[in-house]
Amino acid sequence: GYVPKVKYYFVPNMMQEKLTPIQDEYIEDGLVDFVFTKIDKEYPGYSLVNCYQNKYYLFMLLSVVIASFSQIILKKSAGKKYESKIREYLNPYVIIAYAIFFGATFCTIFAYSEIPLSFGPILAASEYIFVAFLSWLFLKEKITKQKLLGLSVIIIGIIIYSL
Repeated sequence: GYVPKVKYYFVPNMMQEKLTPIQDEYIEDGLVDFVFTKIDKEYPGYSLVNCYQNKYYLFMLLSVVIASFSQIILKKSAGKKYESKIREYLNPYVIIAYAIFFGATFCTIFAYSEIPLSFGPILAASEYIFVAFLSWLFLKEKITKQKLLGLSVIIIGIIIYSL
């Protein structure tokens, strides 16, 4: 059968931030395992990354940002008084926030189709950082020393996982 050719990049394992094309050539998917093994032996600390996989990491990050905006809208809605309990839950802010969150869920599902399941929760943890920043920006909430310490622990955890 037909084996599609996929472009791969030779990448340092740490943070995978500098992409070095493998002679800018395409490798047939069937040869990838062989190339991975060869790279593991000859170049420790490096790996191959499918260049198209990067967009899935961006979709996952996008879903986190979208979900963060959704939470800010829900918080804004919670700060208002409503004439009834039904109005409290069925108002434009809440409906829009849940619709946005629903869209974020689709981005997450799309991203999980290509990124490792173990990496998703790490990116999802960054939502706390986005929510804190957006709360400060839109809701004028203060970032206390306690919050800053908690956010620092999250950032350190993300960095340690990435190493």
